[in-house]
Amino acid sequence: MRIITNLDQGANVSLTQYELFTVEIAYNPTTGVHLSGPSFQKEQNAIVISEAYYPDNPSLIGSPGKKVYLMMATAPLVSSLYWFFSRSSYVADFNFELAVLPHN
Repeated sequence: MRIITNLDQGANVSLTQYELFTVEIAYNPTTGVHLSGPSFQKEQNAIVISEAYYPDNPSLIGSPGKKVYLMMATAPLVSSLYWFFSRSSYVADFNFELAVLPHN
């Protein structure tokens, strides 16, 4: 299973149709920044199966950690996936290009 992290910012990722993959993004819930789920630039070529937040320090409420999405590549096409972080004075994003190849 492919694990996509912040190090893959702007990368071209190729997966086979129906292949599972995870997207792991650094996340700090105490900043007041909202993290959206994946947005697709063109047609949707993957689905979110599950998402979860894992704090670095589980005993500390609001600890920085990781937001993890379990996903599956679904349609054989190329699209850009974006995650947006936003609040009134700050907007940033994490994105990568996902090419889904047909399953043989």
